[in-house]
Amino acid sequence: MKSLFAAAVLIAVAAPHRATAQDSLLAARARGSKTAPVTVYEMADFACPYCRTFALTTLPLIQKEYIATGKVRWIFINMPLTQIHPNAERTAEFAACAGKQGKFWQTHDRLYSTQDQWDSLKDPREFLMHQIAPLNLDPKVL
Repeated sequence: MKSLFAAAVLIAVAAPHRATAQDSLLAARARGSKTAPVTVYEMADFACPYCRTFALTTLPLIQKEYIATGKVRWIFINMPLTQIHPNAERTAEFAACAGKQGKFWQTHDRLYSTQDQWDSLKDPREFLMHQIAPLNLDPKVL
């Protein structure tokens, strides 16, 4: 687990946190206490199979042991690798729009759990539009 954890994230041990304008941009994609002694920036691609494995198997353990206990603040950074994953940018945009509605993490989990359904589509828009109702999203914001 340690090697997968280290490969998937960039860890920053933070001094006491000072609020910045960037905080509001990251807030929708953050989990955990702002005062946690460690902040982890996960840079991932929703179309990446390795990122999917991490999100579905390792991240729930980290959530339980570190994020929920206040030891770690976790921030997701979209890093679509469009040269190898053609649908990565569209899904990153969808998740970012969901984040504006406070639904980033539900969308994150749904995109990873359904990756095999949309990743090979020529255009994932129709699939993504079918995710609006189950995620309780406002289509006007998407």
